Amino acid sequence: MDTSFERTIDVAAPQPPDVRNDPTPLAALGARSISTAAHFRREHFPVPDVDRAAWRLRIGGSVATPAIVTLADLVGMPRRSLVVVLECAGHRRAELLPVTPGLQWQEGAVAEARWTGTPLRGLLRAAGIDPGAAEVVLTGTDRGSFERLGRYPYARSLPLAKALHKDTILAFEMNGEPIPPEHGGPVRAIVPGWYATDSVKWLERVHVAQAEFDGPFQALDYRFAAADDPAAARAAFADTVRETIDPFIAASWAMVDDIIDPADTRRVIIEALEGAETKRQRRAWRKHGVPPV
Repeated sequence: MDTSFERTIDVAAPQPPDVRNDPTPLAALGARSISTAAHFRREHFPVPDVDRAAWRLRIGGSVATPAIVTLADLVGMPRRSLVVVLECAGHRRAELLPVTPGLQWQEGAVAEARWTGTPLRGLLRAAGIDPGAAEVVLTGTDRGSFERLGRYPYARSLPLAKALHKDTILAFEMNGEPIPPEHGGPVRAIVPGWYATDSVKWLERVHVAQAEFDGPFQALDYRFAAADDPAAARAAFADTVRETIDPFIAASWAMVDDIIDPADTRRVIIEALEGAETKRQRRAWRKHGVPPV
């Protein structure tokens, strides 16, 4: 293994088993092109075992005609190839003062590749977007525990306008070859101009939503907020939950993994919160407020 990996990342907290977070070697960043093997990897959970032949993409939510798409369907659609630089949102986090939580990347959480796929907007328009749609939620096959809040898939949302941009693609090739599993294959989103956080890997679901998505990787992680920003209050509320939540409530939140409609997530969490019995919890939640349904 290239020893430059060891020099360019400092993992402050233990990572889940079988999770890789490898930066691009600095020497590769200066080359005319970066090989697939040298491209950085960022994983929240272990790489899922996805059967390419059995893979399906489910498109639903606020659409007229929900659909299920195969890999062969995608490959047969109009293609678009783009050379895109992807950068992890936590790139060089280790340099921040005061110290911030998260994977303590130094240099190398950035790379370039040629991605080929089909524009997401073609699939969305074919499904018939509801006039009230506001966002498009992209959900990956990878999932696992999010602190003490239960099991969740990795999911992010895009504003509808970004989802409909001609350069937002569902990619199935990387540098002219099928995307390998370690880089999100068989199909991943590529969202040029935005942090790689939104280029969801191992894609399994596209959900058109009318309300703001509040999954944990959208509402709690990857958020920056000034003191007077409503997001700051949400973060304070989340911290309180993490500190005071009872084990039986945390266990009840595991059911979120089985929810099909992402909009149900908030309802399930609030129902769990309403089951809290301790005075300490009630005082904390009155102070910070529960996000409205």
